Amino acid sequence: MENKKQIIEIADIFRDKKHDFLTENTLCAVQQKAMEDIIACRTSEFGGHTLSCNHCGHKVQSYNSCRNRNCPKCQYIKRMQWVPSAKKFFVPVKVLSTVFRGILCRLLQESVFRKEIKLPDDTPDFQTIKAKCYAKKWVVYAEKPFASPDNLVRYLGNYTHRVAISNHRMVGYKDDKVTFSYRDNKAGGARKTMTLETMEFIRRFMQHVLPCGFSKIRYFGFMAICKRKTKLNLCYSLLPTPTCFSRLTGLLAMEVLQIISGKDPIICAKCKKGKLMVSPACNVLHMEPG
Repeated sequence: MENKKQIIEIADIFRDKKHDFLTENTLCAVQQKAMEDIIACRTSEFGGHTLSCNHCGHKVQSYNSCRNRNCPKCQYIKRMQWVPSAKKFFVPVKVLSTVFRGILCRLLQESVFRKEIKLPDDTPDFQTIKAKCYAKKWVVYAEKPFASPDNLVRYLGNYTHRVAISNHRMVGYKDDKVTFSYRDNKAGGARKTMTLETMEFIRRFMQHVLPCGFSKIRYFGFMAICKRKTKLNLCYSLLPTPTCFSRLTGLLAMEVLQIISGKDPIICAKCKKGKLMVSPACNVLHMEPG
């Protein structure tokens, strides 16, 4: 038993052809686990809980997700959480100019103190140069982006949390062939469809499974994990402009879905009045998916 929304899902294809594919192909441990997790995602294999409406008593079975980073179901929520949170990494050009001016003046002062740089004869000390530097506004050269920062982060989010292919691109699955949509950049980004043999489709998907230990996103400097808690707040306190944080950061999956969809996922679909609550002491029956 499983939770399903898409008519055609990659899990269905893997489930149907897993035995045949493994008979003809050899997968590494990471690829094997990715296939098994995708098949079992949001099924009784990972356990779950029963939700009951507090108004009409309607019951809904909900199953846990696999959280595999190659799973098309699990990565959508993570992408939606990352996209708005990444916007706080951008620094306004005016702020960047001020910070750059301060860093450069500090480095020049240190070089003068170490006698690595000699001041002009008509300049008594470095404070004279510093006063002249701060008397004018500095402009750090920064190319204007081709799109807005929102579009840029959304574009990056499609790659940082994407999988080989998402379920919403699946068009058809019959006669041992898989049809999916894609964007042809050579034709101006036109949407087209492609049909592959099922075995070839699975083979191509498995080529996109990331090896263990490979990191999609790496942060360094004050954004490094080991320094973020101490250095990031200090950086924000030094900026003269307020910093906005993502309203999706730290939220549960249900809360994220409510914000991005505009619908409350815990409202009962039957009576439209009550809310779905977790039933206490409820055992989930183990059933084969399908």
